[in-house]
Amino acid sequence: MDIVTYPLGRRPTVRTWRSLALLMRLGYKHPNLVLAMALAVVLGFGAPAQSQNWTDPPLVFGYFQNILSYYDYKGSGHDFSSFSLQQLNLMIQKDLSPRWTAFVNMEFVNSFSTSRMIGDFNLEEAWIRYRVGQRHSLKIGLLIPEFNRMNTIKTKTPLLPYIIRPLAYESSLAEAIAVEEYIPTRAFLSFYGTLPLGNVKIDHAVYVGNSPNISTSDQPGQTGVDTSRTFLVGGRLGARLANIQAGVSGTLDYFDYPAEVGGLIHDPNPNVREIPRYRLGADLRVTQGPVTLEGELIEVWYDDDLDEIVSDKDFYYGTVLVSVTEQLIVFGGYWTTSQHFLDVAQGLRGFELINYVARMKIPTFGASYSLGDRVVLKGHFGIVKEELDAKGVRSREFDFNFYGFGTSVMF
Repeated sequence: MDIVTYPLGRRPTVRTWRSLALLMRLGYKHPNLVLAMALAVVLGFGAPAQSQNWTDPPLVFGYFQNILSYYDYKGSGHDFSSFSLQQLNLMIQKDLSPRWTAFVNMEFVNSFSTSRMIGDFNLEEAWIRYRVGQRHSLKIGLLIPEFNRMNTIKTKTPLLPYIIRPLAYESSLAEAIAVEEYIPTRAFLSFYGTLPLGNVKIDHAVYVGNSPNISTSDQPGQTGVDTSRTFLVGGRLGARLANIQAGVSGTLDYFDYPAEVGGLIHDPNPNVREIPRYRLGADLRVTQGPVTLEGELIEVWYDDDLDEIVSDKDFYYGTVLVSVTEQLIVFGGYWTTSQHFLDVAQGLRGFELINYVARMKIPTFGASYSLGDRVVLKGHFGIVKEELDAKGVRSREFDFNFYGFGTSVMF
């Protein structure tokens, strides 16, 4: 799915120059972040307001969502409420020629601030696209791959009715949910397009990326590089017929368990490297009059042949949306997720591996109201039931209600 641009362009003012001076002073403390933001501002000067040719300056546009949330933990007395900048995506797009387009997407989540050590900042995308023809394109560079319908539109918060998106796509909850295991978040080469087949449009995409074994600052050597000899491969095949959209997706990559895990497995020669990891996804969206039904499933499993380790995961969601008016949408749905993960604990025989499984079940309801084309008001309510189980460990349950009110803006 190609980018829909909503550019913002203007000439610099006195306030703008003062802001740039402040960015220069801040640059001594956070040079990488400030450089990226300053570049986005500078490239936006003089950008046209409606359309772009390859001779025009780059477009700068984006989305953000501010929320007020309240968590009601049943019987615990630990209720809390909070304002938050849930997510902001700042994007730069430049048509280099009739066939070549460059694109950058920077994402800030959870009121990002380095000085306060909160939230996160990610360079989500930086790619160049070549239009092979009217129906096919090739992307080269850091990109969000096609996986189910939601993955490539998850950042477009004003186009979605939710405050909390279906859990596998909610980057603001990445500290609690293994988002990058459910969906492929990064690839580096993608060929995609659409083929007409009578009244049906066939969408297809194939892509290649790194394995999950990426070096970090905790390891010696260069960060951000794949430390294995394997790759991520994946794709999606979809169909669109009038008011029906459906698709299937899949990926394969190879995961290396940490070396210390191998030392705790009773198998004398455990294979903990280059473990195949499979993702399988399916999506469906049907619209009939004012009513839309959409849903997805994701299954993740590891082919490791290790009885002591279970790392499989699954996620399902279904939502019914009703367009009461052109501006007002109400919805109700049900989300469920299951995560198996490992932990190391001190036992009677020394350190041991413990397999946990965390399950979440969430009936969810809400509404969104559009104020014009660029501002959307949202309300969202969820009943959350979370269970945590492990062999030999007492099960725990966490029940709470989520209430959210938000404003989503396109600029």
